[in-house]
Amino acid sequence: MVDAVTENTTQDTDASVDHKSAVHLMIEAQLNTEHHQREADKNNLTSQSQLPDLEKNFDNLAEKHPEYANKNSIDMIQQYEQEFNESFQIGSQMQCDNPNVVNDLYNEKYKKTTEEDDTKEKSVASWVMNLLMKGSNDEEDKELHFESEEQFKEFLAELAEKEVSFEITDANGKMECYSNGDGKLKHADNNAVVEPHETLRSSPMSRDDFLEQEAYKAEQIEAATQASRTMDMTPRPGR
Repeated sequence: MVDAVTENTTQDTDASVDHKSAVHLMIEAQLNTEHHQREADKNNLTSQSQLPDLEKNFDNLAEKHPEYANKNSIDMIQQYEQEFNESFQIGSQMQCDNPNVVNDLYNEKYKKTTEEDDTKEKSVASWVMNLLMKGSNDEEDKELHFESEEQFKEFLAELAEKEVSFEITDANGKMECYSNGDGKLKHADNNAVVEPHETLRSSPMSRDDFLEQEAYKAEQIEAATQASRTMDMTPRPGR
């Protein structure tokens, strides 16, 4: 009987986690959809190319979680916080050895001219990035606010073009993307360049595991290069 109770409890917990994750994804999709709609209205556009995909993702989740359907993001977040008794958070963390460049680019592109404008911006911003200085344990977090994941991704791509090295982790500490100073923003799970139409995705690796893996790759490449040079310098028979 004890084993049966334990098993049922575990299944209930898993179901709750799955439900919570799905609702979180629904809110993310709704926030991004609202961002695209605001941009369309602002630029007098009748449609946005990414809206069908966002709406499809939302509709697929809404079929299983109808209690969150037919609501705007504000109402969805309120329901989320009531149901799960926690604040809704969405965002990423950056560790960078040159945070001044990050701040300068952010202020140039997004910083509001007045405190009132800045407060208004934060009220609609859906994506938060905590900026940390690489290697510092006591550096105070600095929040940078973005209207959408797309805007956040565009910022990272532009930062990468400036040949700034950084790593981005999700709210659970898993690597999402990075730039190693070569001017490109790359996925952490396969080292492929993040294309404009792609979304950021979490990898199974923590930042420490990712950096260890990349260091090992670099060592292997260096060893292979040294071996190749040694072979080229070795006299061959008949010479």
